[in-house]
Amino acid sequence: MPQRAADAITLIDLTDGVSVVMSSESYNFPGTTTAAIAGSTSTKIQALMGGEYVAASVNVANITKPAGVTVTSDNHATSPTLTIAVTTSVTAGGEISIPVVVDGLTLEKKFSFGIAYKGTTGDQGPQGGQGPQGPQGQAGVSATLVGLKNEAQSIVTTAAGAAVAATTIQVDFYGYVGATRSAVTAAVGTLPSGMTVGTNTAGTASADGVLTLVVANGSTLGGVDQGTVPITLTANGIPRVALFSWSKAKQGAQGNTGGTGAAGAAAVTLEVSSAQGLVFKNTQVATTLTARVYQGGVEVTGAALTALGTIRWYKDGSATALTTTGTTLTISAGDVADKANYEAKLEY
Repeated sequence: MPQRAADAITLIDLTDGVSVVMSSESYNFPGTTTAAIAGSTSTKIQALMGGEYVAASVNVANITKPAGVTVTSDNHATSPTLTIAVTTSVTAGGEISIPVVVDGLTLEKKFSFGIAYKGTTGDQGPQGGQGPQGPQGQAGVSATLVGLKNEAQSIVTTAAGAAVAATTIQVDFYGYVGATRSAVTAAVGTLPSGMTVGTNTAGTASADGVLTLVVANGSTLGGVDQGTVPITLTANGIPRVALFSWSKAKQGAQGNTGGTGAAGAAAVTLEVSSAQGLVFKNTQVATTLTARVYQGGVEVTGAALTALGTIRWYKDGSATALTTTGTTLTISAGDVADKANYEAKLEY
């Protein structure tokens, strides 16, 4: 139909603008002199529409990345966090394309990474001069030494293990600071039954300490064959434990009584006497020596003496007997010059 007039107007529906931001858009991974050191970093994806935060999502399968790079997501419903990791096969920096979906729209974000290479080691510089000598340190502290002079003792017991008599065991102890004798005390630990402390005298700067342990007669010492007694020795304020060892020396069982032996032969003895004594003046020697033989304490004469042997006389240790034999020998002045020794032997 014919028109008398016409006009037109255009209507536009403007949608609020959409923007995507990442908490980090680049990162330098530490590296060696030639490649990356295996490691990772992260970035958080957020979307804004008309000034308000809206949900954003990322499908990691659609991410474009260089070889050696992996991207994983925590799959957060509105603002996912991506973890970007590199391996040692990555030798150069690069770029990762990340498609982000917001309200049906796909926006592509870029994440750049580099490698902070480590510089090569430079040549070793010359050795510096020797510094000045430091001040002398304080003198060291003298060592403290303690110990026992009797560290072990055997205790005689019956075959059943009971002490055969009351026994006192002396255990001397000492203390030194450096090379100087020191005061020292002893504290006795647990003792076996039947053993007690007799005396306990502390050591001084001039004498050892003395400890005595007393074992009661008949004591079995707890029914064991050996043991130790801890003794804490303290010198210069420092305590140290020394061990005193004891053991039982058991008597063997008494053997059976042996048979009575044959009677022994009566002992034979010989005595020599001088009729006129032993000392004479002015060469006036005149006496008779007599040898008497006894067997079992009874004097033997006559045929009984002859049966035992012959009495021979020797002078001054000579191996040759005098010609005279028998129980008597007459001595006159010419036989002795100053002094003479006569010996009678019963020979057979």
